[in-house]
Amino acid sequence: GKGWCIYPAYDWTHGICDSLERIDYSCCTLEFETRREPYYWILWALDMYRPNVYEMSRLNIEYTVLSKRRLIKLVDKNHVRGWDDPRMPTISGLRRRGYTKDILNNFCNDLGATRAENLIEIEKLYHTARLNLGATSRRAMAALDPIKVTITNFEEEKAKAGDGGMTFEVQNSPTDESLGSHTVTLTSTIYIDSSDFRLVDSSVYYS
Repeated sequence: GKGWCIYPAYDWTHGICDSLERIDYSCCTLEFETRREPYYWILWALDMYRPNVYEMSRLNIEYTVLSKRRLIKLVDKNHVRGWDDPRMPTISGLRRRGYTKDILNNFCNDLGATRAENLIEIEKLYHTARLNLGATSRRAMAALDPIKVTITNFEEEKAKAGDGGMTFEVQNSPTDESLGSHTVTLTSTIYIDSSDFRLVDSSVYYS
């Protein structure tokens, strides 16, 4: 009847805003494909400019929640410090985590736009970041879970090293000499990562 004679808010505003802004393409995800008919009808009824409409599949990344309706619950309930919290899979959150605009743009360009359902491995994002940062970042060594090791015959080996001793020059980048170098001095105490050590050898380790 006439009790609720109103337009659905989204269908009413989407097409009109796009038309007023004179955009060339209105890009949506596939769940909005059924809204194309009212989108064009309203613009036809108002005799307004009609942009082209293109629907594509959502970007789905494994182990990652991308739905704004679900992410906003984390924000509203103060489980995170905001939309730009580094733990959030938002543009501002990723930027605060260290992802540059070039990394994000290259990641999206590599995937392209498709109408097929997809689930992208998170390793793809990590790989893109490594490729992008590899050419511009200085290298550093670290043991995340260190084990202290003492070299008992260090002085004997140090005497064999000659005038240079146990100090070595290391490039800051293996591909860009302009990033300079630094020195590393080997001492009788070193640290190795626990993942590189075991008391009992594995029978399949060398197979």
